Parts: sequence; C-alpha cells; structure tokens
Amino acid sequence: MTKTIFVITLLLSVRASAQTTFTRLVVDTTRHHDLTLRQLPDTTYDIVTSGPDPYLFTRPLEAKVGDSTSTLSFEYFCPTGLDVIRLHFYPLQEGREPTVVRDIGSTEGWVEFRIDVADKLRGWGKQGDYLRIDLGSASDLKVQIRKLMLRPLTAREKQLQAQKARKKQQEAILENNLKQYVSTDFDAQVTSVLVTEEQVNVTGAIADDSENAYLAEVSPYEHATELDSFVFVIPLQSGDTTFEVTVDRYTERHGFTQDRVLSKWMIVQGQPGRYQPISHAHYPDSIVPKYTYPYVQPRNKKGLGGYSASREAPVSDLDELGITSATVNIWITHFFHSGPSPDNMPFEYLGKTYYVDRAMIRRYDSTLLTTARRNIEVSAILLVD
Repeated sequence: MTKTIFVITLLLSVRASAQTTFTRLVVDTTRHHDLTLRQLPDTTYDIVTSGPDPYLFTRPLEAKVGDSTSTLSFEYFCPTGLDVIRLHFYPLQEGREPTVVRDIGSTEGWVEFRIDVADKLRGWGKQGDYLRIDLGSASDLKVQIRKLMLRPLTAREKQLQAQKARKKQQEAILENNLKQYVSTDFDAQVTSVLVTEEQVNVTGAIADDSENAYLAEVSPYEHATELDSFVFVIPLQSGDTTFEVTVDRYTERHGFTQDRVLSKWMIVQGQPGRYQPISHAHYPDSIVPKYTYPYVQPRNKKGLGGYSASREAPVSDLDELGITSATVNIWITHFFHSGPSPDNMPFEYLGKTYYVDRAMIRRYDSTLLTTARRNIEVSAILLVD
C-alpha cells in the first residue's frame, strides 16, 4: 500500500512539474498609453485604443522563466485585426531589438496567437523583467486578450517547426539548383513545343555524338532541377542532330487522365535513376485553341472594373454610362467545394469529379448575361484567397 501511494505521489509530482513550465503574464492595469483597459472577471483584458501609439505593460516576472520557454502566446478577439504587434523587453538593453509581427488577422472568435521569442530569452526572463506590448497604430480598435503567457512549444508545434525547417532547407537547395540551372549553357535544346487538340509535338537539337539521350516530360507539380528519374522518357536517335517527337496530349497517370498542356519537356542523358539534364526545360510555345472567336473591338474607352450584377449600383448603369468593356472577378476558392451536397453541382475534368456552388454559378451567369446582351467585352480575373 505504501509503495502504491509513493508511485501515485511521484506521478502527480512529475505531472504538476510538466504543467508549470509556463509563466503566466499579468497585465499592469495602471500603466498603459493611448488606450483604455478594463480587466474582466475571467482575467480577460478588454482594450480600446484611443491614439496612434497604444501599448500596455505586464507586471514584473515573479521568477525566472523556464529554460525550455521559447514562445509568447495569448488568445485574442479582434473583429478588425491589427496592423502590427511589437514586444519590447524591459529593462531595455542595447542590441536587443523589439520583436515585430505584422498583419494580425481579424477574428470574431477566440483565436490563439503565438510569437517566437527564443532569441530574446538569452538575456531576458529574469525575476523583475517585464514586457511592453504595442497593439497596432490606430485609434478606435477593439481587442480582447486572455491567457497571456510564456511557454515552451507543444509537441505539435515542435513537429510543425521541424517541418518548416525542413521545407526551408529544401527551398534553399532548390534555389541553389535553379541558379546553377539557369546559368548553365547546355549544348542541346528543345526548340519548340506545339500542343494540338489531341497531340503534343516537340522538336529540338542535340549533338551528333550524344549517346543515351532521351526526351523527358516534367509534370507541372515537379521541379526539373530535382529529378534524376522521370515518369515518361522517349529515346532519341544517336547520330541525329535534330529530332521531332509526337506524343498523345492525354495520358493515364496516377489514376486519372492528365493533360500534357502544362508539362514541360527537356533532354536528359544517362540511365534511369541517374539522368542528367543536357538542355533547359521548355514549356509549350503554342496551344491550338478549342474555340476561336472574332476579335471584339470596344466601341469606346468606357470600361467598368470588378463588375457584378448583384452589386449595389443598378444594372442600368451599363446603358446610361455607355460601358463597352468590363472586368469580372472570379473567386476560385469561393465556389469550389471538396464534396457533394444539395447546394453543389458536380462536373468532371480529366476523370476526376469536382463540385461547385450552384448559387455562385447562378450569380456569375446573371452577371455575364447582362454583359452579353449588351455586347460588352468581358475579361475575367481569377482570384485566390
């Protein structure tokens, strides 16, 4: 019985130790500038800025922060967002610059926000140290914050940080490879790529003594500089200095039909798994269009940007202003959905089913019908947010 109690006590002690690795920060409600500050009963701070330089202070630390501490975090509620947050580490010290984070997004619910402050904690975080927190640079901003603390990274945050570091390293390698690639003067070259309705025609030139030379396809999701093996290669005849290769435009790949209109083509040399580029990659020079329309010459210079039939101004403005051209914003990410529903409309492309919002399609139809009836030339602007 005694051993059982001892083990339970030890486990609780370890768990309590793990839970107290954070340092709770308390806002000093008596020291602030260009803002009004009110502490709510649940330790939430309600803040309204009243000038261009709003900031507040935390109370001095009661004890040294933990060695594993690396992050300042808090939850915030701010319908307008903030243009900037600055952290000043007091007492101020020469060479210790404030930490600056810009463009803090708006939110109408509680959202956690965290800032990496590991580099500042090498000389800061002792008992008596404190923070000044700048909250934007405008008046009449309303923000609430709670759960303000210094803490270590969570296991998930460590995993994401490691992934980010790996991605950054990969991007550095890619950048270096791209610099070498674009500065290399290859002897061989792909001279033209023509895409027709059913085929892709590729022409090029190689040295007459080139052996084990291949024309290789690089898909849109691949980096030409990072490949030593290719999904599709076709051998080039040794001894010929020029070549012409024609392949099908559509091919079955990864379980669906892939359109090679976005592929690029390069000449490589070697064996599978050890291919080396001997030319730059080449995108299509010309794509035969599926439809050909006559050129529309606007009747005058009057145009309208960002037109929508559902905007506040009446459709009759098109007639009264004599509009002959317009742009329409197409928000791709607003009407695509991941799965079926009564509100979505399915369509297939290259063997895969996609889903779009019926109501948004009707709104776009309404907009484009009002311009088509007036013979207004429309340019679509594809937007992603």
